[in-house]
Amino acid sequence: MKKKFIFLFILLTCLILTGCNDNNKKSETSTVDNVYSFTDNGHDFILGKVFDEKELGESSSYSETVSCASQGTDKTYTYPHFEVKTYNDGENDRILSIYLIDDEVKTKEGIKITDSFSDMTNVYGTDYETKDTLYIYTLGKTKLEFMVENDIITSIEYVYDIEL
Repeated sequence: MKKKFIFLFILLTCLILTGCNDNNKKSETSTVDNVYSFTDNGHDFILGKVFDEKELGESSSYSETVSCASQGTDKTYTYPHFEVKTYNDGENDRILSIYLIDDEVKTKEGIKITDSFSDMTNVYGTDYETKDTLYIYTLGKTKLEFMVENDIITSIEYVYDIEL
């Protein structure tokens, strides 16, 4: 009887200690997974993260405007198939939005301009907000916006919400 008690005590102790370990903590990778991001030629553009234009090479055009969303200047870098807009957080330029220009690039999930509304909902589901012809999916502090006209996607934009 004493041996059974000791065995059960050790077993329960092991189970309790196993249940209290830190394996359930979310890593930084999990946090990054809680935002929409865009990939082009192996380069990940993560909304809200520091943007280094040198990693991509020279953009085909560049512009600056006084920021309405933050302090300083918003910068827009135009590449062949998409635009990256950044804001300054006081120290670094961070990705504010990514606008897909044409159907040569896709979202990570495979949706592109000219795909159908049903393609979009098959991939992203129906948990979206609408504003006229704009369908907005929210993930963490990011939004993925699709403009749909006549059941065809005509615009795709990733947007980081500074305020959230």
